[in-house]
Order: sequence, then C-alpha cells, then structure tokens
Amino acid sequence: MLMEELTELFGAAASAIESAGGDCAAMAAGIHRVAHAHGELLERLGRLDDPDVERRSHIWMDAHGETLSANATRMHRGSEPCHDHRGVQAAMDRITTRRRAASP
Repeated sequence: MLMEELTELFGAAASAIESAGGDCAAMAAGIHRVAHAHGELLERLGRLDDPDVERRSHIWMDAHGETLSANATRMHRGSEPCHDHRGVQAAMDRITTRRRAASP
C-alpha cells in the first residue's frame, strides 16, 4: 500500500509541475499543495524504520514500477526550467527522501 500511495503522490506532483507551465512560483505552490495533501504519507515515510523495506520495495518496483518511474520522469522533466529556483527546491525537498535522509 505504501508504494501505491507514493505512486499517487508522484503523479499528483507531476501534474502540479506540468500545470505550472514553467512558472516557477506557481510550480512551487503546486508542489507545496501536494505535499500538504499527502502530509500523513510523508510523515509515515519519515518515520519508516524497517530493515526489510528496501528488499520489499525492489520486489514491488519489479512488478509495478513503470507508473512510479513515469511519474518521477514527468516530475524531473517538468521541473527542469525551475531547477535553480529556491521555492521549487524547497517544495521538492518536502516530497523527496532527500530531505528526510538529511534530517537529524
């Protein structure tokens, strides 16, 4: 279920990024809205302490990862024009593991 929810989160983020049409402020706001709407999921991911999660996520990705990967690609391509925009960077940090891994 967790991976399905993550796929949904990435799909919503990709749609928000694409709908901004290159407007970096709108893109940041859209990503923040997605992060807020999926706050409970992001909290669970931040607290995740399961030594077996990597193995299980690889199994899930082998079977269902096309959609998650497609959404991640949409996010990356759509956000490229705003790659250096601080607002977009801050918003992306809310929905990626990069922020959680860097947190103390």
